[in-house]
Amino acid sequence: MLASLSQKEYLNILSLSKLVELNSGEILYKPGKEINCVYFPINCYISLQKNIDKNTSLEIGIIGPEGFYGLNLVLGVKATLLRTVVEVSGTALSISSKSFLKIYEKSAAFKLKLQNYAYVRMSQLSQTTGCNRFHALDSRLCHWILMIQDYLKSKEFYITHEHLSKKPVVRRAGVTKAAGILQEKKLISCSKGHIKILGRRKLEALACGCYQLNKEAFKRIIG
Repeated sequence: MLASLSQKEYLNILSLSKLVELNSGEILYKPGKEINCVYFPINCYISLQKNIDKNTSLEIGIIGPEGFYGLNLVLGVKATLLRTVVEVSGTALSISSKSFLKIYEKSAAFKLKLQNYAYVRMSQLSQTTGCNRFHALDSRLCHWILMIQDYLKSKEFYITHEHLSKKPVVRRAGVTKAAGILQEKKLISCSKGHIKILGRRKLEALACGCYQLNKEAFKRIIG
């Protein structure tokens, strides 16, 4: 997202930001907490989770280098309703919410970019709701694996079984079976949370159509 801005705006944001290391499992925010820092992931991704009860939470969205965490501020809401957790370790740019909002108010181009991102996120959420209801588990798993590779720019990544259990895209009871099917077809290798992509094109062919629809929507609106 930042790379798509003009050089002047990009450098302005960089001057007010700092590079931070985010570690897997790190809780950035709990529900009800005020957002004091905005994060632009570089090579990590952040999970947004809804607490169902004291022991259960469900992932409703993820944020990678294509976007940023702090969308609530753009909508005029300072607190988060969701549990915000780092799922894959890496680096991110961190900027105070105060500095972020100053840039947002002063830069028409930056404001439009973030508003467009908000629209895309809402569109993706509605698409995901239908996807989870009607599309086959293995197709949705392919979709998710491809999306993570797009975010991390890597054929290999590590994800815990605990995290997979929070995804509506991958029901816990079907994780082993669905991953096993993809391994038999030699599309991925999977061992103790370590996933390696072996056949990108075949994964794309098996993934549900939502993957391409979301990707095209983002490219068309955000650039």
